[in-house]
Amino acid sequence: MTRALRFGAVLLAALGAFGVEEAEAQTVSNITVRSGPEVGDTYGFNEEIRIEVTFNVPSTVSSAVKLNVQIGSTNRAFDLGTTFAGFQSTWPFRYYVQSGDVDANGISAVSLTGGTITAQSGTLDGVNRALGNQLQNSAGHKVNGGIGAAVTGVSLNSPPVGDTYERGDVIEGTVTFNRAVDVSATGTARLLLRIDRSGQSARTRGANYASGSGTTSLVFRYNVDSADVDTNGIRSRGSDIQLLSGAAITVSGTTRNAYLDVQRFWNFSNDANRKTNGASQVASAVNGASFTSSPAGGGDTYGAGENIEVEVTFTR
Repeated sequence: MTRALRFGAVLLAALGAFGVEEAEAQTVSNITVRSGPEVGDTYGFNEEIRIEVTFNVPSTVSSAVKLNVQIGSTNRAFDLGTTFAGFQSTWPFRYYVQSGDVDANGISAVSLTGGTITAQSGTLDGVNRALGNQLQNSAGHKVNGGIGAAVTGVSLNSPPVGDTYERGDVIEGTVTFNRAVDVSATGTARLLLRIDRSGQSARTRGANYASGSGTTSLVFRYNVDSADVDTNGIRSRGSDIQLLSGAAITVSGTTRNAYLDVQRFWNFSNDANRKTNGASQVASAVNGASFTSSPAGGGDTYGAGENIEVEVTFTR
C-alpha cells in the first residue's frame, strides 16, 4: 500500500512537471436575481422571478435540475429557464408567484436538486448543491401573492368563415386576469400577432384594445387589411401586451400596474384554421332574420306607436 501511495504521488508530480493539472473543482460562484417586481420591492401574483446560477467552470445542466428558493416558510422549486443543452457557466431559473406566496424579508436561495450537473472536464455532479448564504433574504425581492393583477389566459374568439379571414374581417382576442383591471383612456394597448404580408416577411400586427375595462377580461381586435396574406396561418408573438402613447393597465381602482406577461398563454405556431387573405373580400350575405320584439299587450298584435324590431344576421 505504501509503495502504491508513493507511486501515485510521484505520478502526480510527473504530470505536473509536464503541465498536466488536476481539473478545477466545480463550485457555484454566484447567484443573481435578474428580475424585478412590477411595483416597488414586492412581486405580486403570477409575476415571474428569474434567478441566474453561475458556476466557476463551464457546465451543462439537465432539464430536471431545480433551484430551491425559500419564499417565506416554504421552499419553491424554480424550473430551468432554457432549453440549451451545451456547456456554459451561467444558467437561468424561473418561477411564477402563486397566490399563497408571502415573504416580507426577501427570497433566499437554498439548494440545487434533481437531474444532473456536469462540468466540461467530465466530472458528473461534483458540485456542492447546498448554496449557503450566497442569496439570503434579498430585501429588494419580497413576495406577496395576494396583491397585483396578472394575466391568467389568452384566447382567440372570432373564427373565420371556413379557415381564412378576408379583408375587413375582425380577429378578436381576449386576455383574462386574476382580478379586475382598468385600461387608461389615453394611449393605445395592443395584443400582438404575427401575420405574413404579401411579398414580405411576417410582420407584427397589433390588435387594439376594444372593451372590458373594469372587468377581468379585456377584448382586443384587429381588422385584416389588404396586405395580410398568410397561407400558413397566423401565429402569436409571445411578449407583453404593448402599451403606446402613455397607455396603462392597472389593478382596478388603484394606480398599481398590472403584470402583462402573456408569453405562457399566448404561444402558438401557424394556426392552419386561422389563415388570412386580405387580397380577397368575400361579399356578405343574409344568413337569417328574426323578430326581437313582441306586442306590448302580450298577444299577437302590435298597436299604434309600438316598435317592431327585426334582427338580421349576415355570413360575415
